[in-house]
Amino acid sequence: MLFGSKLFLGSRKGIAEVLGALLLIIVVVVAVAALASFIAQAQTNAQSRESYLSNVKNENLQITYALFNASAAAHSLWYSVLLNVRNTNTADSQLSQVEVGRYWFPHWNQANSTGHVIGQRYGAGNAPLLIPAKGTVTVRLNFTQNGQTVPRGSAVSLTLLTVTGNFFTTVYNPPTAVGQAGLVSVSYPYFNRDVLSLDGSKSQSFNGTQIVSYVWRIEVAKIQHGFPNCTAAAFVNKVYYQNVTVTGEVARFFQEQATPPLLGGGYCLNGPFEASLSVTDSNGFQTNSTSVVIGQDSGMTPAALVTASPSTISCPTATLTVVVTDPFGGGVGGAVVIVSHTGTTNANSYYTMGTDGMKTIHIACSGPGTITLNVNSLPAVNVPFS
Repeated sequence: MLFGSKLFLGSRKGIAEVLGALLLIIVVVVAVAALASFIAQAQTNAQSRESYLSNVKNENLQITYALFNASAAAHSLWYSVLLNVRNTNTADSQLSQVEVGRYWFPHWNQANSTGHVIGQRYGAGNAPLLIPAKGTVTVRLNFTQNGQTVPRGSAVSLTLLTVTGNFFTTVYNPPTAVGQAGLVSVSYPYFNRDVLSLDGSKSQSFNGTQIVSYVWRIEVAKIQHGFPNCTAAAFVNKVYYQNVTVTGEVARFFQEQATPPLLGGGYCLNGPFEASLSVTDSNGFQTNSTSVVIGQDSGMTPAALVTASPSTISCPTATLTVVVTDPFGGGVGGAVVIVSHTGTTNANSYYTMGTDGMKTIHIACSGPGTITLNVNSLPAVNVPFS
């Protein structure tokens, strides 16, 4: 009986040892599994962190196109801008804010290719705009809606801010307008004449744009009440003058082709003139050059032909009509006709044409003789009388 009790106690001790070993194995297995799970999670977190940091590092938004629109109310200011924003990264980006100059615009919109607003409003208090990987979106900002003024003739800085905190800035510079103006001689069949030559070829554009418009502003002095007497002083206070526009990178200014018309208006057709150039690039940026003043030049008289009627005069009295026209057929107002004669006549030594380039002269004469009419180097016109 005693022997059986010892045997039973020994078997119980063996079972306890086996159970203890099994429990120890279970604890070790659980610990190893927990450690493996921790390591796996740590590796996943590290990979996610590395992926996030890589996306942040490689995030790159580029403004590939910008179209600025001028304000109709204030031509010197921008009204709005249309931007194409490209995501060059292999991961999606989210555009959070847009800054123009030093002002973060609280509201802006996504737009389609034609500039029409689509989708919701973005900006402060709104969800960011998703830009897919390798994708492009169009954004429209209206400056006036936020009470801002963006000058048209100054550089404009555009900054894009993403939700990851990356900033991407592009500076758009207006073109440089360089307007050169001077006098050149032009040959016609019967005479030479000086004209105003305009050259804007040294103007430059930036940001990969092109200059698409060259507009010259020519200020012509006007004779009124004896002022400004056709001198450079005409442009000091600019009381009496007329603006004329000429287009073209390289152009010439002909007084008789001006719009509005100058001939017959009492203007200083031989100068002085003040010329300045305005250039516009393909982004819509516009810049004006400094003004250049070209002084008087008697060789600029736009006369090409002198005619008189009748072609012969019967004495003792007659009426002679003299007309001076320009190379394009318009009357040259204020042209001076020099008169010489043989025989006996009361004709003056010169006559100044009216605003329409015409003058009617009442002649007393006794012949035979000839009245000769001259303007510059034009062929003389001879009117016989008898």
